[in-house]
Amino acid sequence: MKIKSIEKSNIVYGFLFILPIVSYLYTIIKFSKNMPWWDDYSAVLGFINNFITHKNDLVYILNILFKEHYDHRIVFDRIITLIDYFTFESINFVILGIIGDLGLFAIFGFMMYLAFNKNLKLKELIPIPFFIFSLSQFGLVSWSMASIQQYWQLFFSIISLYFVAKDEELTLKNIIYSFFFGLLGSFTGGGGLIVFILIFIYIAFYKKHKTYLFVWSILSMFVYLLYFVILKYGLERRYAQSVSKDSINSILYAIQHPIPSIEYILTFLIGINGGRIFPISIVLGFGLLVLSLYVIFKSPKDIISLIISFILSTAIVASLFRVGCGKMGQCGVTEAASTRYAEYPNLLFSCLYIYFMSSLSISKYKKMFYWFSTFVGVSLFFLWLIVGSIILEYRVKMLKTGMVCINNHNSCVNTLKESMKLHTFIPPVDIDKISKNVYNLNTVNPQIRKHLINTLKQKLKSL
Repeated sequence: MKIKSIEKSNIVYGFLFILPIVSYLYTIIKFSKNMPWWDDYSAVLGFINNFITHKNDLVYILNILFKEHYDHRIVFDRIITLIDYFTFESINFVILGIIGDLGLFAIFGFMMYLAFNKNLKLKELIPIPFFIFSLSQFGLVSWSMASIQQYWQLFFSIISLYFVAKDEELTLKNIIYSFFFGLLGSFTGGGGLIVFILIFIYIAFYKKHKTYLFVWSILSMFVYLLYFVILKYGLERRYAQSVSKDSINSILYAIQHPIPSIEYILTFLIGINGGRIFPISIVLGFGLLVLSLYVIFKSPKDIISLIISFILSTAIVASLFRVGCGKMGQCGVTEAASTRYAEYPNLLFSCLYIYFMSSLSISKYKKMFYWFSTFVGVSLFFLWLIVGSIILEYRVKMLKTGMVCINNHNSCVNTLKESMKLHTFIPPVDIDKISKNVYNLNTVNPQIRKHLINTLKQKLKSL
């Protein structure tokens, strides 16, 4: 009887474990559409169109492959775009979106690896998929360019950190692996550059290996020189002077106004959305910051501490470059709660959960922490499932009747027409019809927010 009871319990735990995974997969299938969203027009279609029209010019090809997209060099994005095009003979945004989401599953797989290494049982794993697959990151669903960049940059970065921390004795092989994934992360998204500084500090203070510290210093300087000097960061970018000026002004603003910078960091850590900064996000963010710093100083050599350090460093760097440039239309403190950053708090929740579940030795406190984490994870998951589904349904409607562009109207329409002419992408909708209804960055978010509020009000009235 006892064996049967254990088997039934494992079935229940297994069901709860896969529930958020299946739910997220269903969401991807339901809401992924073969249409560009925001800067997919320039980052995907614009790139592949330029590639096809200049395919015999190797210098030009290398230039557009490595040139930055706004603040990032999205080389990995572009390689995946090329693979997608030459595999299907046309760009397929559904496939690109799935490849992006595979990065999230890779992150989840790595967190499971860490949890198993910490000897967590099946029951104790349940909160992790509820954290990782929360629809708080709904903005990356069916946004091909951003999902590939965000998820894979984060995965490559934490794997880079893992190799330098995995063994008590640092080896040249692990240094090489760490450098390789750090390089991959940096040329997937600019945030990957942070790992080189973190690993330098880690080797200097905790590995204390002068030779490898020197090797890592040389490799890091090479990457920064390649990224910023050799490849001429900013010089090829459209509006480079204005963007660079805004970045400098934002850094100066952040230094001169520490309160908004702190608000940005705390909001980034908790990831509460809503278009305005709620006081509760600051309080909860501060709580997460305290817990994170406790883990870092308590177990500085642990890979979980390194990952948490990476998340905190990302929040700090983002605040420096974003908090003071609200006039650009994308920045300011509220941007810290953007859904494209939501994987960072989700990963932070998972890291803190794994650490404390494996560290708490008193059974009573461990059990309380488990049930609290499960309640929070499940509650947030279903809350975001409702909110995210409403927004994604409206986004699908927008893609059927119009175009959602980060650039101006003519730029997106011309890019789509050129894609059809070159057969790089054939939209599944009437281009003449959708080109009459173009949404941009300043109009799409207010419309989505208004639709969400009205829908929630209707649902509450019907209860």
